[in-house]
Amino acid sequence: MIDKMLVTVFCIITGVSIAMQILLLSLPYLKKIEFDAVCHRYMMSMVHEGGLSCSDHQILTEDLERRGFDIKNVSGVADVAYGSMMSLEIDANWSTYRFRRLFSLEEVDLCFAYSAEIPSRILAEH
Repeated sequence: MIDKMLVTVFCIITGVSIAMQILLLSLPYLKKIEFDAVCHRYMMSMVHEGGLSCSDHQILTEDLERRGFDIKNVSGVADVAYGSMMSLEIDANWSTYRFRRLFSLEEVDLCFAYSAEIPSRILAEH
């Protein structure tokens, strides 16, 4: 009877460890998808406005920081002429945990980068 209980406890502990490892390995991919989606949304805003305004730059930075990213660099063209290329480049870090040994977590920083270029389709008002 005790042997069945020990095997059951061992299986539960192993199952929880495997589930945690899968979760910890999938979180960076989900965060990268979230990071790219936010950055792409602001890139599309740049397309409609003809560049990245100062207010959009500030809102983008605050949005990413609210989602847990540590912003290292945000560069985007503020005002471009029709037909010229607009670019948006964002570098950020995100802290997460990984298993190092059995039941031992280690904090690691992951670097995320977004870079996109698209031609301007808005006539600049000067």
